[in-house]
Amino acid sequence: MPASNKTIKNMNDLSDWVVNPETGRLLKIGTRKYYDLVKDKILKMDGGSRKKNVIYKGANLDDVKKCMVPRDDNIKIIKRNETLIESRRKVTRGEIIKELCIKASDVIKNNMDDLEGLEGDELDKKVKQMINQKMVGDIASKKKEYTIADDDIGESSGEDDEEE
Repeated sequence: MPASNKTIKNMNDLSDWVVNPETGRLLKIGTRKYYDLVKDKILKMDGGSRKKNVIYKGANLDDVKKCMVPRDDNIKIIKRNETLIESRRKVTRGEIIKELCIKASDVIKNNMDDLEGLEGDELDKKVKQMINQKMVGDIASKKKEYTIADDDIGESSGEDDEEE
């Protein structure tokens, strides 16, 4: 089987994909970006804080570190060579399991009607996809919502035709 057919075959099964809530594009479950989004969601932080920021360069790092204002619990200060770096803490396996249990129960509770009638592999795939989507975040609609004014536009255009 050619590689292109294999790719198309895999794309037909969307249970291994979720929608990236930041971009709206498909994201493969298990990729680095997928895990970054899961960690962001668990730590309740935005993706911009993922980079390591240099806070201080120079001597007397211990003195500077002691004088610093306490940061968020999810941010830690690390000493490397002669620099202080602000970095995120790691997510523990227990936190991931706890969050997974909460999201799984929410998916089952809120989607009982959608899951009714599905059996076997179809049910497994649907639940897996829904839980993984919940883990990375809900899909945000970026489309602008428009409201229609109460004024009747048709009447005003009809009056203009009569005056001519």
